Amino acid sequence: MGHIYSWAFARGPCNGCVHTRTGVRVVPVSRLVGRAQEGDAEAFDDLVRLLSRRLHGYAYSLLGRQGDAEEAVQEAWVRAWTRLDSLRDRSGFIAWMFRMVRNLCMDAHRVRGRRSEDSLETVLDTALPTEARTPEELSVLRSEAEDALDVLRRLSMGEREAFTLVVLEELSYEEAAGIANVSVSTLRGRLARARVKIKNSATGGQP
Repeated sequence: MGHIYSWAFARGPCNGCVHTRTGVRVVPVSRLVGRAQEGDAEAFDDLVRLLSRRLHGYAYSLLGRQGDAEEAVQEAWVRAWTRLDSLRDRSGFIAWMFRMVRNLCMDAHRVRGRRSEDSLETVLDTALPTEARTPEELSVLRSEAEDALDVLRRLSMGEREAFTLVVLEELSYEEAAGIANVSVSTLRGRLARARVKIKNSATGGQP
């Protein structure tokens, strides 16, 4: 059922593609991290372009507000640049960034409390693509987005997080549990509940 969320949490056309003035090239994340650790600001900018959309989708799944999610991701990149030397395992950079975003989101919850989520209109105006779309295509996209948001908001924060990390981000249970700071069994339980709710929503509660 993960496809119903693709409009909001798409990973982009290429996981590892970096857009440059001369076209698109595939660069291993670990190589970009190594160059950034050596002070290459352009390599760090490539990492920002490569991962920001994914991080924003994750932050939104925790906070439910586009503005708050954007703020968390921006602060995570600031911290990443200043703490990059502390990262020993370059292959773990993506998980490191997700954990940093999560910590900032949890801090936001503690400081601000649980705030009301963005209205449907706000989310759709921000997230729906409009380039080269016919009115009919936009109508279909809007209907799918409304359904996706309705299901998403039936999940608890922990269930959203598990679904986002495992199903949408395609992380292993171990990686996702490490990011969410829970045991693998707890993560599996949250994901199972999320899948049941999504299935029930899609089938109208019918088995």
